[in-house]
Amino acid sequence: MANPLRQGMRLSKRIEPCSLVIFGATGDLTQRKLAPALFNLEQQGLLPNGLEIVGFARRDKNDDAFRAEMTDALRHNIRSGGEAALQRFSRRLHYLRGDFNEADAFRRLSDLLFKLAESGRRPAHHLFYLATPPSQYETIAMNLGQTGLAHSASGWTRLIVEKPFGRDLASARSLNARLTAVFQEDQLFRIDHYLG
Repeated sequence: MANPLRQGMRLSKRIEPCSLVIFGATGDLTQRKLAPALFNLEQQGLLPNGLEIVGFARRDKNDDAFRAEMTDALRHNIRSGGEAALQRFSRRLHYLRGDFNEADAFRRLSDLLFKLAESGRRPAHHLFYLATPPSQYETIAMNLGQTGLAHSASGWTRLIVEKPFGRDLASARSLNARLTAVFQEDQLFRIDHYLG
């Protein structure tokens, strides 16, 4: 069904391929919300060629186990003829085991993102999605900054902060100060899935 709010609007801007890194990829938010939303876009043909999805979490698994876990969770969202879309989506998935406090894990992430950009012969565009408890936001942002992933010389970088942003005004301002010490304001996207 066409979106009636788009009548009279120009065609959508072509989405550039990027590496989408989901921190907390084995958690409930990813399983119930993010993966189904991304898969829905895949089924509609709206994900760009070259988009790679990297799950980053502490659980011990590899790419194949992560792909199997995600495809099993998504099978109930398949539309008629959607098995091909599920296979395409599965090929986009990668997994990196690491602790959010572990600098070496972020170095391995940097290496993986470089390899994905090189294999796709595309600029190093990175979209980092924090599907983690808010207590991990600063640690992840700092590690991204220390490994040079907060800024890309050959592409853009964005950070999506999910869930309520702070407990109150003071904690929101404090978190904002810590994030903007690493990322520029135009790189930050703050969303609350209860409002979105």
